[in-house]
Amino acid sequence: MDSLLTDIEAFCRKHGMAESQFGVLALNDKNFVGQVRNGRDLRISTVDRVLSFMKRVEADAAARSRAA
Repeated sequence: MDSLLTDIEAFCRKHGMAESQFGVLALNDKNFVGQVRNGRDLRISTVDRVLSFMKRVEADAAARSRAA
């Protein structure tokens, strides 16, 4: 899960997003990132939801930059 946490932290920096905001938007759980940092076990379905959220935000950002 270290890789996922590293990816989430980089994503938050890139998009100027607080970790609590990430948790709320991705999973409706403001404590998600902190819990992962503290060793929370994750289901594959949770990881899939997080990755899907990040891909969706990246795609939206790319579309906005192309339109600008």
